[in-house]
Amino acid sequence: YAASHSERIVKELSLGKYRGLEKEAELLLSSLSALQEKAHQLEVSLSAETRVKLDLFSALGDARRRLQIAHGKKPGVVFQDIHDAGLGN
Repeated sequence: YAASHSERIVKELSLGKYRGLEKEAELLLSSLSALQEKAHQLEVSLSAETRVKLDLFSALGDARRRLQIAHGKKPGVVFQDIHDAGLGN
């Protein structure tokens, strides 16, 4: 009786540890899934931000060229004038 009782206790403890590990594994998988989703959202946001920045720099370049054409100056001269006037600091 004592041996079978001890074996039953060992089995119950082992089963309890297994269930605990199973719950811990489920929690870790859930956390991993949430982190992967967050990483994906950040990638999408970063990609959108990069596109906006590229559009802004493109528009800035266009405005710079138009300003140079309007003033009849060679590329870079308008900005050199601004720097020489002390306005570029």
